[in-house]
Amino acid sequence: MRFVQAYRRLFSHAEVFTDFVREFAEIYWSDGMDESSVSLLKIPESSTFGDGSDTLLWRLAKDGAKNRPIRLLLQFRDDDDYATAIIVAARVSKLLDLQTGRDSTQQMEAVMAVVPYSGPTRWTAATDLRQLIDQELPWALYKMQPSVPFRVVEERFVPMLDRPDDNLAVGLFRAQRRQSVEGLLEDLDSLSRTIRRRKSACPELNHALANWLKVVVLARRAPGIDLSGADSIEALSDAVRDGLVPRLEAARAQAMKRSLRDSQVRGMKRAIGIVSRRRFGDRVGATLASLLSDVNSVEALRGIAGLVSSSPSAKELLDSVPKAWRSGLTPDDLLDGKVH
Repeated sequence: MRFVQAYRRLFSHAEVFTDFVREFAEIYWSDGMDESSVSLLKIPESSTFGDGSDTLLWRLAKDGAKNRPIRLLLQFRDDDDYATAIIVAARVSKLLDLQTGRDSTQQMEAVMAVVPYSGPTRWTAATDLRQLIDQELPWALYKMQPSVPFRVVEERFVPMLDRPDDNLAVGLFRAQRRQSVEGLLEDLDSLSRTIRRRKSACPELNHALANWLKVVVLARRAPGIDLSGADSIEALSDAVRDGLVPRLEAARAQAMKRSLRDSQVRGMKRAIGIVSRRRFGDRVGATLASLLSDVNSVEALRGIAGLVSSSPSAKELLDSVPKAWRSGLTPDDLLDGKVH
């Protein structure tokens, strides 16, 4: 529920809606869009819409006498649900039906549907009601079945190359797919600058953006960090810096420590292999390398290196190898090449 509420609150702002339509909807929806006449319509009180919490309805006017207005239905989804096509078809049909009481000389306004989808996998469900109908029907019958297509915007997969940095929807979707803390902080700073440049932006838009980021992005990326008091993008950015950056630095230090240890392990194994082959031959060297394949302790490898240098014979060397590493084989077995 928090997810749907965050989306509905955010896309109730005309700035976010028009930026979304301009970059991610069909070109003929946004071409010639008159932003000054964009209006948010009330969701009809009907069982078709349930409580209306997962839907928004905008009226999109166009410049020029021939550009008729359209109604754009937003259906928010975070799961790849086959029933979405049925839900969208029912709601589009209801919105058309509610226009039938108008003057019969007037044509109904077109109703288009778009699904902002934030799921972690690609959308595979139907994007048209007709796709759910038996496609083995004869074409003459199939083409008579109702077709209610809708556009799915896969927020985590839609191409972002050459998208404008000052578009709010672009900034949000970029933040959603960021893998690094640095990149996320850049996106938050970019969104903050975009809002400050917008004369029409209000404090509530900043709050709505921050709430969406907390629910959709940071609940997954920043668990355990207290973001309850961050009610603006600027406060959210500060909280992320204070909470995530120290974690990131600690993780980097740990990664460097692991990398150094792994490098030492690889170097010591190479040295042990070279010395053992020179002293006892390729067969013993290969046997020893197999026994040490899962050993990642620098201290243990140092001990083995000492044995390789000091053991007078191959059998004594292999007898000195801890039994836990031999998989039950005796030194004689190892010398005979019976290595698992």
